[in-house]
Amino acid sequence: MKKIRVILLAAVWITVMAVMGCQKDDSHSEQSVKAILESFLSCSVQDVQEYQNTYLGLTAEAVGDQTGESGIASVGGLEQYFKDKYGEIMTDECIESMIDNRTIIQCMQLAEKYNSDIVSKDIWLTKKAGAADAYTYEVTVAPTSNKENETFITGAIMLTNGKASYLTIEVKGVN
Repeated sequence: MKKIRVILLAAVWITVMAVMGCQKDDSHSEQSVKAILESFLSCSVQDVQEYQNTYLGLTAEAVGDQTGESGIASVGGLEQYFKDKYGEIMTDECIESMIDNRTIIQCMQLAEKYNSDIVSKDIWLTKKAGAADAYTYEVTVAPTSNKENETFITGAIMLTNGKASYLTIEVKGVN
């Protein structure tokens, strides 16, 4: 009887430790996702000016350079600009996909529209069932100059080795 009690206690302890370990991994992934989103969805007026200067410089140097099919990706060197800017938080494939569909500049467009730095205020995550390190998100961002002009952003994100390997962004509710 004592042997069974010890075995049951050991089984309960192992189960509790396994559940706690899984929760810790989810918590770490959520923290990583929030840090990536906060970094990507915050943008300064200086970021906008830097991007515009890079774009104009590359356009002047590389008129006719057709390295890709979409307008933004056709300028050689712009891809490298974004990889240098976001390479620590996104995989190259994620960056290339966002360049192709032009979502990589949406936060810069908000900063340009409001002529103000944009900061993320609230980030809500929902873990996708059955997918490791995959989430949908909702974020509220606002210009620092006028907090009343909040913008709601939704999308999906997936992590691979601590970086965003898939990231979508849909800007909603722009004032």
